[in-house]
Amino acid sequence: MTEKALIEIALLLPTVPDARDACVERLGDLLTASEGIEVAHIAQSNGKHSEQICIHYDPTRLSIGEVRDIALSAGAELERRYGHLLLKTEPMHARKARMVEWRAKQIVGVLESAVSPAGVVRIEFDREVAHKDAIRAAVEKIGVRILEVAIEHTPPAKLSEAGHKLAIQERGHVIGGLFGERTELIFAALCGVLLLSGWLLSALTEITQWVPWGLYLAAYFFGGFFMFWDVVKDIRTVRFDIDILMLMAAVGTATLGEWAEGALLLFLFSLGHGLEHYAMGRAKREIEALAELAPQTALVRRDGNTEEVQVEQLRVAEVVIVKPNERIPADGFVVKGEGSVNQAPITGESMPVDKRAVDDPQQAAANPDQLEAQYRVFAGTI
Repeated sequence: MTEKALIEIALLLPTVPDARDACVERLGDLLTASEGIEVAHIAQSNGKHSEQICIHYDPTRLSIGEVRDIALSAGAELERRYGHLLLKTEPMHARKARMVEWRAKQIVGVLESAVSPAGVVRIEFDREVAHKDAIRAAVEKIGVRILEVAIEHTPPAKLSEAGHKLAIQERGHVIGGLFGERTELIFAALCGVLLLSGWLLSALTEITQWVPWGLYLAAYFFGGFFMFWDVVKDIRTVRFDIDILMLMAAVGTATLGEWAEGALLLFLFSLGHGLEHYAMGRAKREIEALAELAPQTALVRRDGNTEEVQVEQLRVAEVVIVKPNERIPADGFVVKGEGSVNQAPITGESMPVDKRAVDDPQQAAANPDQLEAQYRVFAGTI
């Protein structure tokens, strides 16, 4: 005879962001290996509860209280062993994000790393192998710089020394330079102007070739400035990508005496880089502006009671109550009631959109992204 016990993952692993984290799988393995427990796995959400772990146990050998104690002990053991860093960075292009992610995984003690081009670096590390300060120092060597304190996930027993808010950003041109965030675009434009000037002087006048050559050389400087520093960082970490190939191509073209062609290559490449970085910066600012529209608190229903909590404390699949003329605190779908929602702050639609409750909340929770627009609501809308 087997019975089941459901325990919220957040109670066992309070510093773990969600059920996809590797620590949740480790927790299941630890529990499964315990005497009297047959198997432990992540429970399917029923649309009413947060993420839970389902423990199958033998009631003749363990009581529900003993199962809970074993689970809490296993969770505490994992919390002491594994740490999680959440680092905020400036936006970076996808190729740079992949490079940072790959390099972070090479740091001693790092078990997993994930980097988003939007500017978030998440690292899981083994506390028995590396200290958080060593991880941060190694991250700096990758090519990102720590500016101020930010969020770090730490065990509950160490909350007094926690709360470190790490704000890191990529070295160099992503955050700006001499001309701010447009620095690389301006350098690319200068490269193009110098290239065109040199070509026109060479083609349309009989001026000495030293003048066009000097202009091409200056175009090389502005077009290859940021690429050169990226290559230096790549070589230091034994990582080779397209920056090195492009710089080698430009240098090879110059050695053949084709300075104009090399400058053109650098101009096109730096222009593409500059536009990508500028677009990422604008997208980040727009996303931040949208995020500021969402309220700071939410009225949530827990265990039959209604309480007001910070939006950051909301859990997946919880029920939030939204009153007329209030802003919706989080993305989700309607489980009860109907009404019109002003989505202009998010979508720009001039007319309110009618919303109504889903027929089957459990099925909707299983595939929320497949729901039609009439059921879905978004944070920041009214």
